[in-house]
Amino acid sequence: MIVINCRRLLFFVLFFPSFNSLAQLSRLDSLKKNIELASSINSRLSATLTFCGEWESFSADTLYKYALTAKQTAITKKNSDALLLSDYYLAAYLFQKNKLDTALKAIDGVIARSAKRTSYSNTYAKFWLLRANILMRTSDYEEVLKQDLNLLTLAEQNHDSVGMIRFNTSIGNVNLRLKKIEEALQWHYKAIALMKTDSLKGTCVLFL
Repeated sequence: MIVINCRRLLFFVLFFPSFNSLAQLSRLDSLKKNIELASSINSRLSATLTFCGEWESFSADTLYKYALTAKQTAITKKNSDALLLSDYYLAAYLFQKNKLDTALKAIDGVIARSAKRTSYSNTYAKFWLLRANILMRTSDYEEVLKQDLNLLTLAEQNHDSVGMIRFNTSIGNVNLRLKKIEEALQWHYKAIALMKTDSLKGTCVLFL
């Protein structure tokens, strides 16, 4: 228990400047305003997807509303990239609603489509991370470790710092669930060591 508390204190001290709920609300308001002010269908679609990217900060029903709108627009505009992202956010909605079997099937479909387009990208990694979160909630820790270790290797090969931070953190979280505290800390310290800039800290703090 002391080790876990020390870990939490360390993260709080390192990243306290990044936690600002008022700033987050202001950001969400600004992103919604961008949707309203969009001057074209394409710019509105882009703004809607950007807003959906903050889905962990608002309700499932809000996510569903905007993700569905984005999907309908993506279909109309025949924008395959936007359609893929829209389906990812709809899978995230299912995850938020705790419809885990359906969410897993949905994200597996997104990943399969994405794999036909690229062997690795930041977006591709994001899809896998949602899959890991779904599996974590079902306590399938072995599968999460398997996929995260493979993806960590891919992130390293592609020099993706954000991906490396994400997967190190995810592996650490699995070890915490397995009550392997020292091993969990080692993975989390690796993630922290990769946060060499304020930009990376701001982007990745919520993974911890």
